[in-house]
Amino acid sequence: MKAPVKGKADTPEKIRRKGSFLVRMGSAKGPLKDEKGRPTRLKLSLIAWGHSGDKASAVAKGRRLLARYKKMKERKA
Repeated sequence: MKAPVKGKADTPEKIRRKGSFLVRMGSAKGPLKDEKGRPTRLKLSLIAWGHSGDKASAVAKGRRLLARYKKMKERKA
């Protein structure tokens, strides 16, 4: 397994990986905090990838990154 893309996704591979992860985890079932107010594994994984917002913003950011990756790929072809 590769390490999370924490900072700016500056290469096409990093853009694709981060976008894909954010859409997948943002769409996952479950809360971001448990009954005691502690962050769940879902929230901790989003933080590890450099996203501190809610699930909806993770999905939106992921889709923007994937759209950017698609445009970059189309320009190369």
